Amino acid sequence: MAFCRAVLYGSYSGDLRRAEEVRAATSPSVAVKDYEMTLEWTYGYAVQPGLLLQPDLQFIINPGGNKAIQNALAIGVGVVVNF
Repeated sequence: MAFCRAVLYGSYSGDLRRAEEVRAATSPSVAVKDYEMTLEWTYGYAVQPGLLLQPDLQFIINPGGNKAIQNALAIGVGVVVNF
């Protein structure tokens, strides 16, 4: 059994933000990208030798770097089979 926590952070360059701010001034549909962050929790459970189940939960802040998009929750399960 193993438990893992992770924080991932990505920031868009200042040059990109400035270019998008100029475009957003004339086109309101253009979003200015800032950053994206993901908080992840996962757990590995050995069901039996050679079979691992790994549930995964991710909370995504500013998906795609766009503050106009709501934060997201992603839930998944990985299955690892070794034989």
